[in-house]
Amino acid sequence: MAPAAGTESAVFVSRRTAAARLEITERMFDQWVRIGFVPAAAVAHGKVSRWHWPSVEAKLAQPSPGSQPIADQTPRHRRQSKYPKGVFCTRKPNGTTYWYYQRDKGKPTRGPLVRLPDFGSPAFNEALQVAKGGKKASRRRSARYNIAAMIADYKSDPQWGTKRPATIATYESAMAPILKYWGEREPGEISVAHVIDLINKFASRPSMGNMVLVMVKKLMKFAVQRGHRADSPARDVDALFEDTDGAKPLTPGAWAALMAPECPQAVYRLAVLGRATGQRISDLIRLRPADRDEDGISHTITKLRDKPHWSLLKPEEAATIDGWGVGPATPYVMRPDGRRYDTDSMRDAWNGYIKTEAGSALAGFTPHDLRATKVCDERIAGKTHQQIAAMVGMSAGMVMKYSKHIDQRLAARGGAATPLPTEWRAPGPDVSEHEDEP
Repeated sequence: MAPAAGTESAVFVSRRTAAARLEITERMFDQWVRIGFVPAAAVAHGKVSRWHWPSVEAKLAQPSPGSQPIADQTPRHRRQSKYPKGVFCTRKPNGTTYWYYQRDKGKPTRGPLVRLPDFGSPAFNEALQVAKGGKKASRRRSARYNIAAMIADYKSDPQWGTKRPATIATYESAMAPILKYWGEREPGEISVAHVIDLINKFASRPSMGNMVLVMVKKLMKFAVQRGHRADSPARDVDALFEDTDGAKPLTPGAWAALMAPECPQAVYRLAVLGRATGQRISDLIRLRPADRDEDGISHTITKLRDKPHWSLLKPEEAATIDGWGVGPATPYVMRPDGRRYDTDSMRDAWNGYIKTEAGSALAGFTPHDLRATKVCDERIAGKTHQQIAAMVGMSAGMVMKYSKHIDQRLAARGGAATPLPTEWRAPGPDVSEHEDEP
């Protein structure tokens, strides 16, 4: 709406002229007057109202109460962040500021916390790109980061602390050769040839070699995730061949060696408990008279995260075990000096007996073979694979693996098999009592 002729320079204007100058409707002008956006009429005589135009312009030039600069009125989701995504800082009371980067901060998928140089410094952007995995660090920087340092970072990750002590011990043993042969190398230097060469060092111990390979794969995956290399050289390396037969039942001669008077008390008791319950060596060395429960024994299975289990004892087994005269809180299997065994020292005692003339029939057998012997005993007694699995606390598939030779003989003989001898030796002079431990 154009203003009337001759009104462009008028000091006092009518309602119609003021609205025209503001390029709004008269109705909108009235609304602006009511809300105070435009001052009230300076002249009001009856139906005649005039506005002082300089005052109107001055009023309109003032910012309205509560208004913000245009930049601050940008919608929140469109506002630019002050720092790059994932970057934040903490300020100490002394004024020191520390800068960090963390992917998906505050979410379950959050990445590791990475310390950064001061914000805005020349090294900040490079360190940020390395933390994001966008590019590798400079040659001078990566030369200081070797496999030993990466393993230290791997063990400082929060996930490491959630693992069970037994798992940590296994991982530590597998990391030892990696540190020995690769400790000073950079993660990016490791090739497929390096991995194969390391694993082949364990050709005579394939089980250990395969555990080392598992650990190499975990560490190389960690290196890829942290931007220290582009891919894993262990991804396509095959595991070493292992004997799939696993544990095997003891022969009559091997069992006779365990029942011989020359057999050390600890090894003898381990054999009795192992054949009676079918448990692993780590659980057998913890069994105590206090664990006896009715016609069985209650314990936990370490391999299954200390899952409670109850093992049934045959009357002759219970009589033999109860006759050892051990204090309620003392393990059945103890060292001659009264101290407890751990898994390694118990294996050493077993292997030490094998080296003697009386124990030579045990050559080629380990304490783990007592589990297979228990499985075969129960199969010969007519138990199904599922029943044995429930008795021992293992999967039906593992029961089938341990008993496959017995199962073939059972089928060939039409369900009958020759059981292993189970005579228990009488307590010899080396059987001694131990007082309850405090």
